[in-house]
Amino acid sequence: LCRAVFGPFNLNSIGEERFTALWAEITAFLGEKGQCAALCAGAAGVSNPMVQTLTAQAMERAGISNWRMAGDHEIALHGALSGQPGCALIAGTGSICCGRNARGEFVRVGGWGHLIDDGGSGYALGRDALAAVVRQWDGRGEKTVLSELVPAKLGIKTPQELVAYAYGGDKSRIAAAAPLVEQAAGLGDRIALRIYGRAGMELSALAAAAANRLGLENG
Repeated sequence: LCRAVFGPFNLNSIGEERFTALWAEITAFLGEKGQCAALCAGAAGVSNPMVQTLTAQAMERAGISNWRMAGDHEIALHGALSGQPGCALIAGTGSICCGRNARGEFVRVGGWGHLIDDGGSGYALGRDALAAVVRQWDGRGEKTVLSELVPAKLGIKTPQELVAYAYGGDKSRIAAAAPLVEQAAGLGDRIALRIYGRAGMELSALAAAAANRLGLENG
């Protein structure tokens, strides 16, 4: 019936001040439409306990008593399967797999963030692409077309500029290099194909673990 765009909503990325401000913007928008009878919000980073705390405060201020904060993976799963048994394998900047069986049991696998996990994600692809470039520059890695694609895409010319790019922003800057792996793989680049192979194994492991824990049959 209506649509509005407010911006990034992951507390771990935007911080508590911006997260609180976003809730103020969202609840103000809802208030313009009338009395909010129920609200379900799906977002990344909901495992952070402060998400529930700050959301509860925002809901109290807005006078919304019937609400739930869910992970974006739960929203995606329900949107894809409408409550039917199955799994959703999600690979964006991060990676996660979640699922539900016929008994209503829910599991999630992965989604632990780029510092300790997120195998097969856009971040992982981008990180491995940048790593392949610096390894070739050092003389400890094979030659790869990524050493041409990455500098051209990111607008860098020296190793120092690559370091400044990699450590000068959030994880989305690293994930932005992920499409270059696909481009290089399409050209038959061996390093890019290996990166893709590792990513595929990581993602398949997520799905296999979720399906096994739920007792889902293949098919």
